[in-house]
Amino acid sequence: EEHVEEHRRLWSGGSATNKELWDIAYASYVNEPMPSGWTKWVGCQTDNAHSIFVYKYPVMAIGISGTDGLSDFTDWLNNLNTGHESVNGMTIHEGFYEYQEKIQGCLNTYRDMLTGWGIDVDYIVGHSLGGAAATVFSKVYGRQSANLVTFGAPKTRHDTSCSEDGTRFLHADDPVGSNAYGYFGDFNHDVTTAMKIYKEDYCKKRILRFCYSWGERLKGPTGTDCNFNSNEGGFWAP
Repeated sequence: EEHVEEHRRLWSGGSATNKELWDIAYASYVNEPMPSGWTKWVGCQTDNAHSIFVYKYPVMAIGISGTDGLSDFTDWLNNLNTGHESVNGMTIHEGFYEYQEKIQGCLNTYRDMLTGWGIDVDYIVGHSLGGAAATVFSKVYGRQSANLVTFGAPKTRHDTSCSEDGTRFLHADDPVGSNAYGYFGDFNHDVTTAMKIYKEDYCKKRILRFCYSWGERLKGPTGTDCNFNSNEGGFWAP
């Protein structure tokens, strides 16, 4: 906290790479190490909900943790609570709303403190459940000048879609961003920009014109429809 306060008059904001943002999303899980070059300022935790403020001068980011494996029963209660929560004229996923509500008071308190020092939050990021919570938090309490970036986030919005500025990274085969076999069928993705990563078959070894050894590699990210459902046509999204 002293380091942040010391430099507040010189803090002008900046940018981070997508890889750094993914590392921050991962670091927001309990007991995970900070990304190289980044420093944890403070954390917020209530029950199963956990988040961190991290910085690498002059960039400040909020990371919100996702589902902590199969053993965290409370996380799964939030994931599977597909009731509808009406707030500020919006209808959103009740479980994801309740998850971010556990930490929003702490997040807003520290964000207001930074604003008083002249420091803006540059990014709000999260993975999986954390990505859904980041989306809902941004929609309900405002991003201010921050960029919203999520990774593998499920659907959050019932009454509309693609209304919150930000970027959602997804894997084309990931069941989390799908309809979850109909379980999330009446919800939509609410982040305006979707970037898809997908698998591609390629020839590893070739004799003359014939391929005799095939492999798979990841491709992308490439832009896709903002409401794209992962695993479309597969087991999780028939």
